[in-house]
Amino acid sequence: MVERKRNNGATKHHAKPVAATRTKPSGATPAIFPAEETIGFLIWDTSRAVTREFTQRITRHGLSFGLWPFLRALWEEDGLSQRQLSERVRMKGPTTVAAINRLEAKGFVRRVADPRDGRRINVYLTEKGRRTFDVAMPEVEAVNRRSLARLAKSDQETIKTYLRTIRANIGRS
Repeated sequence: MVERKRNNGATKHHAKPVAATRTKPSGATPAIFPAEETIGFLIWDTSRAVTREFTQRITRHGLSFGLWPFLRALWEEDGLSQRQLSERVRMKGPTTVAAINRLEAKGFVRRVADPRDGRRINVYLTEKGRRTFDVAMPEVEAVNRRSLARLAKSDQETIKTYLRTIRANIGRS
């Protein structure tokens, strides 16, 4: 306890700050890694930079980064069910429903009841959604080119392999 005098002369007792009383476990010396030396920070910071660049490019086409994975999945395979779309983009159902609502409001997709199973809703690109592919993909290519500009082709393949391995190590393959 630390004693401190109040303005009126009375003494008030305060607990010592936690940091001042904290001790290290015996024999343990935690390693301190500079941020630039940790894979987590490097991936996070790189992701932020690429996301910022990509977002600036696609916003001028009426797209947002949050909707991007859903459009991308539908460009690869149109007519997915909401559940399939969730699985494809690795998002939870409610997130997918919110994204489909926004895509539908913007005129990029439409929902259609599955003729074989009335409980199932399939999501299809509209003509506008298909046309958006032609303006969005050059932006993807530009960001990829800029991101990988000073890497040899073999290093580009190596970094992608390493990132897939890290993703699988963390459990999100």
